[in-house]
Amino acid sequence: MLDNALVSVEDDWSRMEPVIDSAMDILEAKNVSPILLHVIPTSEFEAYLNKMEYNSADPDDVASRHDAVQRAADRFHEVGLNPQIIGATGDPTENIVASVKDHNIDHVFMGGRQRSPTGKAVLGSVSHGVLRGVDIPCTIVMS
Repeated sequence: MLDNALVSVEDDWSRMEPVIDSAMDILEAKNVSPILLHVIPTSEFEAYLNKMEYNSADPDDVASRHDAVQRAADRFHEVGLNPQIIGATGDPTENIVASVKDHNIDHVFMGGRQRSPTGKAVLGSVSHGVLRGVDIPCTIVMS
């Protein structure tokens, strides 16, 4: 059963568009509005705070202002789905896995990249970490 879906939204719209298309195909058919999660690396979030001269900011608010998140939300609105937007700071893998648990998610949609075995060992892989960290279906759209 598909009741709660999470779509991990990255910065690069050209990589995100196929993920959004895949998620929409399934979620529209099931009439399930997704949670759109945008994870902001800590250093990027701190740079944002400094640039805006803020002492603090709500990650949900920052995520909702992000171009790729807005474009994704607009696409879901076009088909009558009302996504919820959440933001987080820090490690993407940890935040996606935590969001799955916190929001009772039963399906994750995210992008993936082709990497060499060495690249995976050195840099890690968010999609691989999420697959190992959750026990629910995941749709990974490779770029």
